[in-house]
Formats: sequence, C-alpha cells, structure tokens
Amino acid sequence: MNRKQRASVVYQVLIGILAVMAVGIAIEDVVKGLDRAWSIVDTVILWIFVLDYVVRFILAGDRKRFLKENVLDLLAILPFNSMFRGLRIFKVRKLLRISKVTTTTARFARVCSYGFRWTRNVRAFLNTNGFKYMLVMTVVLTFAGGIGIHFAEDMSLEDGVWWAFVTVTTVGYGDISPHTLPGRVVAGILMLTGIGLIGSITSTLTSYFFSGRKERSYREELVEGMKNQLDHMDDMSEEDLRQFVELFTMLWNQSQSLAMEERTAYNYPARVHTGRGNRMNQVYQNILSRRSCRSFTTEAVKQEDLELILKAGVNAPSGMNRQSWRFTVIQDKEKMMELAKAVGTVLGRGENYDFYRPDVIVLVSNDRENSNGLADCACALQNMFLMANSLGIGSCWINQLKTICDDERIRPLLDSYGIPKEHIVWGIADLGYAKEEPKEKVKDEAVIHYVG
Repeated sequence: MNRKQRASVVYQVLIGILAVMAVGIAIEDVVKGLDRAWSIVDTVILWIFVLDYVVRFILAGDRKRFLKENVLDLLAILPFNSMFRGLRIFKVRKLLRISKVTTTTARFARVCSYGFRWTRNVRAFLNTNGFKYMLVMTVVLTFAGGIGIHFAEDMSLEDGVWWAFVTVTTVGYGDISPHTLPGRVVAGILMLTGIGLIGSITSTLTSYFFSGRKERSYREELVEGMKNQLDHMDDMSEEDLRQFVELFTMLWNQSQSLAMEERTAYNYPARVHTGRGNRMNQVYQNILSRRSCRSFTTEAVKQEDLELILKAGVNAPSGMNRQSWRFTVIQDKEKMMELAKAVGTVLGRGENYDFYRPDVIVLVSNDRENSNGLADCACALQNMFLMANSLGIGSCWINQLKTICDDERIRPLLDSYGIPKEHIVWGIADLGYAKEEPKEKVKDEAVIHYVG
C-alpha cells in the first residue's frame, strides 16, 4: 500500500471516529442537553466537518455533482441552532415554540446525517469477501445451536441462545460444559463457527483497507472527464471539441478491439489467417506490424498517448509480482543528447551518437539483486512497443546501457535522473513518429519445434 492509500485509510478512520462521536453527542443533546465541555467538543467536531466539506468541494472536479451526492454532509454542518437563536429577540411565544421544534428537528436531522454518512462504507465492508454471508450464517447457526442445546441439555430456550452466543464469540463455553453427545456436537459446531467468524473479520478488514480500494484506471478517469465535459458542452471551445472527438475515437477503437478479441477467442486459428479473407485479430495484427524505428520526425508525442504507453509498461508481468522496476521518462532533448553522447564515448561510437533522435526516451531499470530484473524489463518494454505501435508511434529498443551503468561517466547522469544506485538500466525505449514506414522483415518460423 503506497503513501496515498495509507493517508486515505487514516483519513477515513479518523472521520469515522468523529462521526460516531458526533452521533453520540447529538443524541445526548436531544435527550438531556449538553454541558459546556461537551458543547465545545461538539463545536470543534462541527468545524472539522465544515473544513472537510469545504476542502472536498474545492477539490471536486464536478462541483454540481458533488453537491448532489453530498446533501447529507451539507445538512450535517448547517448551524441550525445559530439560525433560530436570533428568534429570541421577539417576545412572541408562538415564534419561540417554532424555534424550539425546528431546532429539535434539526438536531434529529444531524443525527441522521452523521449516521447515514458512512452507510456506503459499511455496505462496502459487508460486501468485501462476502462477509455479509458469513455474518448471516453465523447468526443462523447461533440461534439453531441455542435451540439444539435447549433440547440436548435441558436448558431454557433463553439460556440456550445466550450460551450459543457466548460460545461463538469466545470460541469456548466457559463454566457451562455440555454433558450429552448431541450437546458436545452442537458446541463443536459453534466453536468452529466462531473461529471462522474471527478469521473472516480479520481477512475482511485486511482486504477492505489494503486491497479493496483500487485506484481508477486511466481509461475510467478519461471516461469520467469526458462525462464532465459533456455537462459543460456550451463552454467548450473548438480546440476542446476537437480533443474530445479524438479521445472518443480512441476509446471507441479500443472498445472495438476488445470486442474483436472476445469474438475471436474461441476461433483463433481460422480468424487470424489473412489469406482466407477474414478480418484479422487486431492484437495479432499489431504484433505482426510492429517494427523497430531508427528515424524519427520532430513531431512531439502527445502526452495522453505517452501516458497510455507507460501504463501498458507498468501493467506488464513481473517475477513474483515484485514490480521493482522504474520507468524514467526523458523529454528534454538536451538531457537526452547528453546521455547519448556519454554512451557513445564510453562504447567508442563517438560523440555524435544520438539514440536516433527520438522525441521521448524511457529508461527501464530494475534492482540488480532481482534475478528476474532483465525479464521483467523486457516484458515492460514489449508492452510499451506494442502500445506505441497501436497508436501509430514508432519505437526502438536501445540496449547499450545494461553493461555500462556503473561507469564513472554514466552513473552521475543516472543519479541526476533519480535512478537508484542499485538499479541497472536494462533497456531504453525510443518513442516518436517514424519518418518512413519501417521495412517488413521475414521471420523464420522454422525455429518452432514441436515435441510429442
């Protein structure tokens, strides 16, 4: 779990604790009223929630939608008491009665607001790992066990249910031990149920806080942003509209590609053979058409395309899922040529060596202690090359750095890029638009060898 996720967990827990405290204080105020100390605590909590609401409102991308989805939060922070306290200047009994009723109603509304604020999180927790089913099963078995022990041990029904509850929650039956065989069977089942419940709670907490809150994918964020743009279409400029159409076209092509993959998954050999006139599987076509590019134009790679390429690299497989790699992106041409010149000098290729002058280079490095480091980086580079090809962007693998990372003329540059000293740069991805279509090369399929 990264720092952002840890901060999110701490924030949710603290806000949850404050919400529970606020509910208790609000109920106490409605029933008995608050003394000065608790009034101060209530005010402090209220201002914390006000600050929380204001900050979330400022950071919200779509504030209109935020207001719609957080009505209860807004209701919870409205200072109803202060609003109606001003009515006391009127010596009119009717208005004072209205003030009292309305203030009590507002207090009740605040209790409801605080209470329902976290229902989404509670539902999410109950749905994690199917915990709600375990909970229901435990309750059913507890009552069934209570009824069973009532007949087996001749207890009253109330004592039997209570004994079953204690057995499940403490994984034991304390001072009351069943003497009959049916009673001991019931006790054993209830103890196993208790062990299962405790294990389920532990695993559910772990899953909910550490792995249950996944960050949205780049595609999901893109779609969400496009939805927001549609809500404000009247304010969009011609450039905004052009970019919107380009993004929509890209997403549509990706969706069509995924749909084609699904349709061809069970008929792969027949559909990928171009000689039969059938439509080729687009993933397979992308693999066949990708070629190394060693001559680039000066046209810049779009940032959204670069992010998709990097996302493809990050989603490559890695040994034991260690993900110990690092992707260092260099777009500054001076820094790029400085590194190329150093590599050319060290390897005797001359100071004019230039990595073929791409628009962007990505240094893919990994921990030298990782025995799978080279394989992990190779998978990531291949993913990036294929993604680049699908976007019409040329690519080339530059592999010179793998043996000279620790050279005194190279390491200071890598240090300045933030690449850890324990990392080896296993490959560099050249990215840019090709000056001309790379020539197709015949691949030798005779290397395929079947055994058995």
